[in-house]
Amino acid sequence: MGFMAGADLPALLSDSRALKLPLTFVIGEHDEWVPERPLRQVIEQSFPAAEVLAWPGGRLLHDAAPQAAAALVLERLARCPA
Repeated sequence: MGFMAGADLPALLSDSRALKLPLTFVIGEHDEWVPERPLRQVIEQSFPAAEVLAWPGGRLLHDAAPQAAAALVLERLARCPA
């Protein structure tokens, strides 16, 4: 909570435009804190080339399904150019 409260989100979004790697966002369809629709809008505006995946849970995929989260990270890393 402290990180989110202290984050300068406009600056973070601006600085992140310098990223040149393929981006994948995994969002929870039932996240009670960050609703899917507005989050998708921010991602589409700030990262138009990003892939967005939804999973049928809330936030914290890595806690709820650590094996699935690890597999997803490894699969996406395998796509990155060497």
